[in-house]
Amino acid sequence: MSFKKFIVSKGVIGALIIVLFYGLLMVGIYFSGYKVVPSKINKLPVAIVNQDKDSTTLKNNLKKACRLNTSKLI
Repeated sequence: MSFKKFIVSKGVIGALIIVLFYGLLMVGIYFSGYKVVPSKINKLPVAIVNQDKDSTTLKNNLKKACRLNTSKLI
């Protein structure tokens, strides 16, 4: 079998179509997940854990600098 016959055979053409379809599907799924994050980033809960009991300076600085809804700073 020559190379040209191999390239235009049904199996190779079918495999190329499947590979292209799969690649486009994965790119579509991957990029569609990033469109939602920036619009809802302000609703993302964030936790700051400080296990240093003597660090009241850090706690006070966080309270002053934090512009978001701080439900609990211990």
